[in-house]
Amino acid sequence: MYFGYVSVSEQPKTWARKHDSFASEEWIIAQVKWGPRWQFRGRNHIEITTYGQEGNRTVRVKIQAACTYSAGRIHRIDVFHIHLES
Repeated sequence: MYFGYVSVSEQPKTWARKHDSFASEEWIIAQVKWGPRWQFRGRNHIEITTYGQEGNRTVRVKIQAACTYSAGRIHRIDVFHIHLES
């Protein structure tokens, strides 16, 4: 769980509009804050794999984000990329 600030860049916002049957900017933020376990790719990059329901199929979604630290703790998370995995 993460209670700090989450920003969403333009690419994830555009992606969410294309997949609006289950995704929105709020959905993306919720996946970052309360979603599945984060996978750290180095100190400043996070990957989150989650699932959504698009029509009658379940789709796997990969979210990529960057962390900014302050006083040794994560200060903010910036979501910069999101895509469907096959």
